[in-house]
Amino acid sequence: MRRSQRWVDIEDEADLLDELDIDIETFPTMLLARGDQVLFFGPIPAQAEVLARLVSTLQGGSASAPGLTEQVATLWQRLRGRAT
Repeated sequence: MRRSQRWVDIEDEADLLDELDIDIETFPTMLLARGDQVLFFGPIPAQAEVLARLVSTLQGGSASAPGLTEQVATLWQRLRGRAT
């Protein structure tokens, strides 16, 4: 299985976030996806253990996407389209 990670700087992507009306107020904010499906979007505590537990939960098939909107799904699709 191919896995990829992307770092998105909200200052570099400010125009896209504004266009989609996505306002990120808390850091870090994570967008976790599998293929075309966004599994999670929201702020998390800045602790590696919390991220590891979230990823583990999502790998187990529990898809939870608090804050998921059509705008977030569109953001993910556009970011995927930019991948090299």
